[in-house]
Amino acid sequence: MGVLEGLKRFVMRLLGNGRPHIMTWEEFDRKREREEREWKERAGLEEETGNGRVPTGVAALDVLMEGGYERGKITEIYGMEGTGKSTLGLMAVRAVQRQGGTAVWVDAEGAFDGGHALVLGVDMNRLGVLRYSGEKNLEKMLVRFMEKGRVDLIVIDSVAALLPVKEEKMSVGQGSGYEHSDMLRRLFGRVREMMECEGWGTAVVLLNQMRYSEGYGKMVPAGGGSMEPYVSRWVELQRGALIGEPWAPEGQMVKARVLGRGDAEVALYYGKGCR
Repeated sequence: MGVLEGLKRFVMRLLGNGRPHIMTWEEFDRKREREEREWKERAGLEEETGNGRVPTGVAALDVLMEGGYERGKITEIYGMEGTGKSTLGLMAVRAVQRQGGTAVWVDAEGAFDGGHALVLGVDMNRLGVLRYSGEKNLEKMLVRFMEKGRVDLIVIDSVAALLPVKEEKMSVGQGSGYEHSDMLRRLFGRVREMMECEGWGTAVVLLNQMRYSEGYGKMVPAGGGSMEPYVSRWVELQRGALIGEPWAPEGQMVKARVLGRGDAEVALYYGKGCR
């Protein structure tokens, strides 16, 4: 076997071929309980993410959001394809882990890239990647990991994967076809109610795509206004200028508009994360 082939095999083993082990709830429970004592003894735990905010992993966003994503609240990040939604979610996971916290990634799209997460600095041994298995189980899944402060951050990727495209094409007020949107309202309404009543300290981040809605006559986040009463903060991502030479760009600038707070310019480097 040549040197190049040997190196290739080593890298593939290191990245796991980009295919993470998808944990069941029970597996993650056991793993979390087994390692909890060890994590609490780590040197950096004095800086534990217990200040009411979970860091975004991007300094400019942390400033705009007064320290990060608010605990006990739901934040929605939306934008067109290629604006760095998943990367931004992974940056928050990495930041939480570096402060001794715990994160869970709900893979509703079935497209989680473990290799990309590793490159960005995510500790895959400490990240629970959970496969979405239907709306009936989603509330149970969220409650399970939010109760008693067992998880600092939950990222759901994405809301669009929970919502059939056919609903987005319906006219506003049309009687049939909105049952799924009603489910989202019930689900996140119940989740927010429990977070407020129980004082749970988990920050929930929803990643969402844009779809053209015939009802609204424009591009809107999937689900429209279904979850508006239950989301506390919205972050809209918009593409900006390319970074580097036009024929060999290294990344692109992204405008992160935190509604009600202002804009932040974020540098999204391809395969390297945000700055």
